[in-house]
Amino acid sequence: MNSLTVMASFGSYRTFKYQLQHNAKLRRKRQAFMRLIISKEQCYQRMNENIRARQERMWSASS
Repeated sequence: MNSLTVMASFGSYRTFKYQLQHNAKLRRKRQAFMRLIISKEQCYQRMNENIRARQERMWSASS
């Protein structure tokens, strides 16, 4: 192996390592975003259930 081959392989390793780190960072961001979306969805579901229960109580009280 000459020095150019060693330098090229080191450069590609550095690029590979950077890509792995970058992919891991993107994966963490995606997971955090999905947790946020899921928690918002659960919040909306709870709000909807409470609204429906209140409407049912109002309808049954007015009958």
